[in-house]
Amino acid sequence: MEIEQINMKELREIIARTGFDYDLLTKDYYITVLLYLMKDIKKIYFKGGTALQLTLLDHARISEDIDFTIDRSLKEVRKEIKDVVDDSKIFGTITQDKDVDGFVRLVVPYKSELGTDRIFIDLNQRGKLFTKPELLGMKHFYPNIPLFKFSCLSRKRWLLKKLLLQ
Repeated sequence: MEIEQINMKELREIIARTGFDYDLLTKDYYITVLLYLMKDIKKIYFKGGTALQLTLLDHARISEDIDFTIDRSLKEVRKEIKDVVDDSKIFGTITQDKDVDGFVRLVVPYKSELGTDRIFIDLNQRGKLFTKPELLGMKHFYPNIPLFKFSCLSRKRWLLKKLLLQ
């Protein structure tokens, strides 16, 4: 499904309703678009702070990147992400920031009337799936993006990790 980009009026209405900063909400919008585009890529599991915000914490804060554990070839996943992003014509050319032994950081730029910035996608092949992933609904504010689900690391694992790191 093709996504029609949100317009400035719609974004300002969401800002008025939520109280979030313009630049952060713009980035959150583009993160949500990316997740929607990537939702059908197999064996990638959403994790980290952004995943917690979009599934459990109801946007207590807005994140600036997206993290994944992957259970297949980094090269294949990178190609699939590039293909869906390129097909969308919403984002610029993906570049790579890091590529270190099972970890890749992709940089996805965006430029529109809403603003210009970039999003980091961290792909980690080193992480292990100790518990069964869950298909979770992504909560968002944007009327132009259908409701959707994404495969995520289990919520038990997230909570344990967050508690242990604090």
